[in-house]
Order: sequence, then structure tokens, then C-alpha cells
Amino acid sequence: SKAGVGMLVRVLAREVANDSIRVVGVCPTGVETPLLAGMIEGLRSRDETADPHGGLMASKPVQRWLSAGAVAEAIIWLTSPAAAAVTGSNIPIDFASA
Repeated sequence: SKAGVGMLVRVLAREVANDSIRVVGVCPTGVETPLLAGMIEGLRSRDETADPHGGLMASKPVQRWLSAGAVAEAIIWLTSPAAAAVTGSNIPIDFASA
């Protein structure tokens, strides 16, 4: 489904470009939210000796979760004049995890 969303962003950006509308996909991974905390807690409850937090982190080059604020800052930048040329792209916000 990620590829489908990516293609949707590119096609939609072309469709509305003449109307000065920009379309950008924001693709965050590993955002620290109550949902993520609940998932980690659920994994812990299945095996008290396991470290699901560490296991989930093992594949991440930067060993921490994104904050919702970091994602919001990227979106704020995308709405600024500094990002005026950015359209039809999917922007990963992921500490190089993708």
C-alpha cells in the first residue's frame, strides 16, 4: 500500500500543479505515541524476559523513536516558502530507518 500512496501523491501533484497546489506525502516511522507504548507493553506482557523496545530498535540506525513534534516540524517546513519547489514527493521522516 505504500507504493500505491506514493503513486497517488505523484499523480495528484501533476493534476493540481497548474492550480499552484502542492502535494507531498509525509512518511514517518517509529513515532513515540500512546499506540506505540501500548504495542510495546503488549509484547512485554507476552514474555516478561523479552525486551521488545530493544528488539524494535535493533534495525534503527539512530536508537530512538521520533517525537510527534519532529514530524510536525517537518510538516510546518513543507508548508513554508522554503519548500515551495517540493511537490509530488514522499518525504521519509525516519532517522534513516527506511
